[in-house]
Amino acid sequence: MSRRFVYLILIFLAVLWGGSLRRRVFQRGIREAVFWATLVWVLWMGIRLVKLALPNEWTDAVRFLWYAYYPCMGLIAFSIDWIGYASNQAPDDAHLPVSLRLLLGLDVLLSVLVLTNDAHWLVFRFPWGMAQSNRLYTYGPGYYWILFVYMFQLFLTNGWICWEAWKQKVWNLRTALPLLLFGDTCSIRPAISCGGGPFFARRWCWLPSVSDICGWRP
Repeated sequence: MSRRFVYLILIFLAVLWGGSLRRRVFQRGIREAVFWATLVWVLWMGIRLVKLALPNEWTDAVRFLWYAYYPCMGLIAFSIDWIGYASNQAPDDAHLPVSLRLLLGLDVLLSVLVLTNDAHWLVFRFPWGMAQSNRLYTYGPGYYWILFVYMFQLFLTNGWICWEAWKQKVWNLRTALPLLLFGDTCSIRPAISCGGGPFFARRWCWLPSVSDICGWRP
C-alpha cells in the first residue's frame, strides 16, 4: 500500500472522527479543540503528501517540509491538553486559562525553534553537509527539549482524561482511542528511537510504521 493512499485514508478517518465527536459533544471548548486538532491533522497529512511529491533533489524544500511536521505535532498535543481541561468545564465555557495560553506559547516557541533550525542547528545537525540533510543528520539539544515537552503534555493529559473518565464511569474506548494513538505516535516511538534499543523495537514492532505514517521521522 503506497504512503499517499495511507495519508488519504488518515485524512478521511480524521475528518470522520472529528465530525462525529463534534456532533456528540456539547461542551464548547472540546468542540473547538477537536475542530483544531482535526484541521491540523489534515494539514499535517497534506504536508506529507506534498513532501512525497517533491523530487529528492529539492533538498531545501523537502527539509523545510520535514521541519513543518513539528508545529503540527505541537498543536495536536496542545489540542489534547485543551480537551483534557475542557472536559471538566461548563458546557458553554470555551475560554483558555492562563496555564494553557502559556503552554500554547511554549509550543509556538518550540515550533519557531524547529523552523529556524538551519540558522542554529539546535534541533537537527548535519555534519555530512546540507546536501545529505534529508538522510544523514544527528540530534541537537533542542530536539530533546521538544521531545520532553511533547511527551509530558501527551502522557499527562491522556492519563488525566482516562482517570477522570474512569472515575465518572463514562469511559468509551472509541472516543479515547484516537487521543491515545496521538499520544503513542508522538511520544512513545521517539522515546524508543532515542534509546530504547532493539529490545523495544522487536516487541513494539508496529510502532515504526505508525511513526513513519504520522511523521516523526522524515
